[in-house]
Amino acid sequence: MSKIYSRPRIRIPKIFISKIGNKDLKNKQKIVKVFIIMVIAFSTIKVVLDAIFPIFDTLCKDKAKSIATIITNEQATVVMREHIYDELFSIEKDNNRKYNYDKIKCWTYK
Repeated sequence: MSKIYSRPRIRIPKIFISKIGNKDLKNKQKIVKVFIIMVIAFSTIKVVLDAIFPIFDTLCKDKAKSIATIITNEQATVVMREHIYDELFSIEKDNNRKYNYDKIKCWTYK
């Protein structure tokens, strides 16, 4: 016959307070098991939330900046509707083909 290969089974010890058929002890065992499961569940939730919170916080900040930019642009558009292009500045040429700026300051670069 051929040998069947399998990996060894992991043996996990069972938690028993006593092997007496007392109902009180069985109830205590159930309470201990539920308590251990709850501790593991809450610790897992905490680890996951600690990993997700910085990402969520960054996304919220970026969304707030985006909303603020949209509102600012809309309000600037509303304000600029009252003005026309010619009110902002005008350029005039003299006889020597030099420009004269009468409503804005010309920035010179050196």
